[in-house]
Amino acid sequence: MKKDMKKNKTIRDVAKFTFMPKLKLNINIQGISSKIIILVLTVIIILTCFNTGIATYTTYTTMDELFKSNIETLTLREKEYFDAITGNIENLTVSLASNTEFLEYGGKVDVLEGGEKVKGITYIKETISTAINSNKFISCIYLISSKGQIIYPAGSSSMDVSKDERPKWYENILESNQGIWFQLKKEEFPITRSDAGVTYGIKLTPRWGSEFILLYDLKKNTFTESLATMKIGETSQSYIILPSKDVIYGDQIYIKDESILEEQQLVADILAKTGSEKKITFEYEEGLLVSLIHSEQSGWCYINTVDKNEILAPAKRINTQLIYGAVLSGILFVFIGIYFSIQFTKPIKRLIGVMNEVERGNLTVEADTKGKDEIGLLGTAFNSMIKQIKQMSLQNDKIAQTVNASAQNIAIISKETATATNEIAKAIEEVADGVAKQSAEVNEGNESFKILSRKIESMYENVQYIDKISNDVQTITLNGISIMKSLQMNSLKTTEITQQVVDSMESLNDKINEIIKITGMLNTISGQTKLLSLNASIEAARAGASGRGFAVVAQEIRMLADQSANFTHNIEELIQNIISKTQQSTQMVYKSENIVSEQNTIISQSIEAFAKIQQIINKFIEYTEEISGYIKETENYKVQVLANMEQISLVSEINASTAEQISAATQEQFATTEQLSNMAVELAQLARDLTQSMGKFKIK
Repeated sequence: MKKDMKKNKTIRDVAKFTFMPKLKLNINIQGISSKIIILVLTVIIILTCFNTGIATYTTYTTMDELFKSNIETLTLREKEYFDAITGNIENLTVSLASNTEFLEYGGKVDVLEGGEKVKGITYIKETISTAINSNKFISCIYLISSKGQIIYPAGSSSMDVSKDERPKWYENILESNQGIWFQLKKEEFPITRSDAGVTYGIKLTPRWGSEFILLYDLKKNTFTESLATMKIGETSQSYIILPSKDVIYGDQIYIKDESILEEQQLVADILAKTGSEKKITFEYEEGLLVSLIHSEQSGWCYINTVDKNEILAPAKRINTQLIYGAVLSGILFVFIGIYFSIQFTKPIKRLIGVMNEVERGNLTVEADTKGKDEIGLLGTAFNSMIKQIKQMSLQNDKIAQTVNASAQNIAIISKETATATNEIAKAIEEVADGVAKQSAEVNEGNESFKILSRKIESMYENVQYIDKISNDVQTITLNGISIMKSLQMNSLKTTEITQQVVDSMESLNDKINEIIKITGMLNTISGQTKLLSLNASIEAARAGASGRGFAVVAQEIRMLADQSANFTHNIEELIQNIISKTQQSTQMVYKSENIVSEQNTIISQSIEAFAKIQQIINKFIEYTEEISGYIKETENYKVQVLANMEQISLVSEINASTAEQISAATQEQFATTEQLSNMAVELAQLARDLTQSMGKFKIK
């Protein structure tokens, strides 16, 4: 059997290749195994790409968020650290400003002489020395008097503080009510120390004496060491922007080269991009991660930057390992899928070999399938089908023998039937001629009655159309009555509103009359007030010089009385205008009331007219329905008569047709009988052929 299966395989459908050492496989390009391999390969590639993409995205996102959080925390720590330093300096300044003796000597040092001056300078030096020793961040403190004399450190030269020659930083300190932070340069203040990083300047104004300035130089290593240690990577860089726009660049605080110029431009671009943001972490151009925080306490701005390529390098390594692992696992899964697909198709190939044997007529073979899966069930069903084919072959052999004997009997009977059928056909032809003539006469009567029927239908359609028009007119009339009633209700409402307006106008007239009474009283009061003011003026004139003040009061009262009289007159004019307008409105309301009344009368007349039209239409509809009933009864009679005529015509036609069909059938039966005789001969031959064909199958 295996040799026969190998012979049926073609080169077009089979591809041979070697898979694993000492294992040769045959894979059908259009078979199940190749489809399973393609399916497994597709699923694995999709899952590998999906999982690798998710892992890569998650890794990059996590690392990005982590380093954003780290750089933001670093910037916040820088802010807190330097805020503590600047707060310490500001607290020290407050302490010195609260020292009354220090303030007095500092304000009067330019005018003190002799022993008092020596005492004052000594006290200033001791106080400043104590402050420097108590704060590890301070490099030096300078005290500059109002005349430009540098009191501390001792032995320092004076500086020109005239308005045209004073340095810009000195002028900024004088203009500021609070201290300012800036970088003090050698060319602007030659005695500043080389280890100074940032300077704090503040103006102090004592109660007695002139204002003077304190300068605090903070040590450079306070910034360089702190900024150098606060890093999250090799490419990270820290910047501090002072309120004076000076920038501190970590350990490169005073280096002036091209890299610093580039960093200055970078800081300027970052500040321009962030604008008024107080706290922000974002990705700058060229993959640079930037964190910026403004300090509300000192006004300093802290910036930290790091290259994203450096912080994402571990993520890239992890993603590379994930990709390699996914590729290797994918290859392993493909090999496993190929192995199982081949194992899956082996029983199917054995079943195909058995089918080929059955195709050649060998019904003694059976499929060797012992599994309980779908392929095992398929083999079991195939074996059951072979058994049924065996039984059918045995039955067909018996049937073929029976058919052969029956065919011979049919041939004898068909010859006897042909003779009787020929005689019946001649008698039926004579009956068919008489039926054909009767059918023609019935058809003529049927056509005449159809013409009458069409006229009755036309009259019935016209009556139905008139009935529809009557119903439409009745509907329109009812709608008109409804609209007129709604209009009548609206007119009644308008009448009520008009009456309310009339009542309101009458109430307004009453109020206006009350206002007229009040204005009359005001006129009376104004006249009496004028009279009193005149009497007061006369009495003031009699009193002479002592009554002048009272005369002025009397004059003012007279003026107020005149103004009151004028206002009262204006009110009276306004009231007269209101009365005139009110009367006009009342007349218009009365006119509208008359119009509404006439409108109500017209509406009532229209409603009565519509009611009469509705009565006429109702009678017309009754007459139309009565006529329609008569026509409908006629239509029913017409339909019944027409159906009877058609039935008679149909019966005649059926009789004629039946006679013709019987005659034709008789002739056909005669011909069929002859054919039946011939077919019986052919059937006998087919039975012999069937017996020979079934003999090919190997059943035992």
